[in-house]
Amino acid sequence: MFFDELSYEDFDQALTAFRHITDSIELYPQKINVQDLGEVSVDYLRENIDLAFKSWERFPWSKSYNFETFCEYILPYRSAVEPIQNWRREYLLLYETVGSQLSKHETEDPVYVCGILQDLLQDFTFIGNQKKSIIPLLGPMSLQLRRQGNCPDLANLMVFAGRSIGLAIAYDFTPHYAASSNRHFWNAVITNSGETIPFNGIEDKPGIYDPNNKRLGKVIRKTYSANRSSLVFKLPKAQIPRGYMQTIHYKDVTSEYVEVANLSYKFKQPVKNGIGYLSVYNLARWRPIDWAEVNNTEAIFTDLGVDLVYLPFRYINKRCVYERFPILINEEGKKVVLRANQSHKISFKMTHNMVNQDRLYEETNSLDLEEGKLYRMYYWDRRWILIGENIVINGNLFIDNVPMGALYKVQPIQPDKFERIFTIGKSTHQIYWY
Repeated sequence: MFFDELSYEDFDQALTAFRHITDSIELYPQKINVQDLGEVSVDYLRENIDLAFKSWERFPWSKSYNFETFCEYILPYRSAVEPIQNWRREYLLLYETVGSQLSKHETEDPVYVCGILQDLLQDFTFIGNQKKSIIPLLGPMSLQLRRQGNCPDLANLMVFAGRSIGLAIAYDFTPHYAASSNRHFWNAVITNSGETIPFNGIEDKPGIYDPNNKRLGKVIRKTYSANRSSLVFKLPKAQIPRGYMQTIHYKDVTSEYVEVANLSYKFKQPVKNGIGYLSVYNLARWRPIDWAEVNNTEAIFTDLGVDLVYLPFRYINKRCVYERFPILINEEGKKVVLRANQSHKISFKMTHNMVNQDRLYEETNSLDLEEGKLYRMYYWDRRWILIGENIVINGNLFIDNVPMGALYKVQPIQPDKFERIFTIGKSTHQIYWY
């Protein structure tokens, strides 16, 4: 049975028709891989190229962009894995008047024009949870029909809208927050001088949005051009952890956002395929975030965000084999091995003030010490090892025999996966969240 939501006048009609179909039959989504080479027509490409060049030449905010910027941020007919749809002409008609009420000085400033374009998209709605959706990314015309989308969708919306009027907009994201939960996608506008100014989709404008409100281990930029130094050119895709590392269309731009440092690490076991990995703790799991070539047993991971904890691992038979000890890269960029000292144990007291301390970040930590509730404390040594458990009394949690120097977590018997990891200060016994 064929169904095309774009054949309906609005999203409500399309949704009603789709529900009518699903009420009568059961649908089982199937993942298929479609190559652009067999789907994109010559006429489609020709129109896309013609309109892209006309926008680049026509609008005053595009005048400073060189050919390289044009090819990377304005010319491409698609952004990621969204369905291919004939979008550019309609987007141009919708947004070509963006500079009609601006002064000459304002129209020559891509950053200012970007803010006005955001204003034109304020009727779009952010939908935070689309886990049940069978579409990985909405197509550009589906976005116009639905007027809603999740984080990646709305970042894509800004890319398409910008390209249609010759405004160079990048699509940036962090694969996993390194000291918080989930991940995030946002945009950056290319300035007259070639710099990038981040902004948050249709929401926070350039110069206002601060992506560093949560600590970033890696920031990746989607690109149309192929990254010839990407991992896919070194290993078969099946031997690479899922995520951006399985693609070739990206650029590491972490150093544009945060202070970075390199990490030299020697693996304790041979790395057969010559590639080592780093992970960060997010939603109760260590999640892949970076890779490096291994020379003998040593790897040098580059451009890592500081004041964060990383755990090296090897990827064997589609399984992450973690190293024994996590590594803290402190604020000075120095490496600290988080190794439990079994000869130095303390009686540890956790309080509400410790749990709710402010580190000047808007990071997620759902841990709350509920009176009379049982909590368990763990440390990492190749796996999470239970230290002890106790009930919260008068707002305090006491755990005995805590080995110093390790990486820890505390959680209730039924955790919600949002609790964060932490270290303990040697002299103060203060908590430092990661």
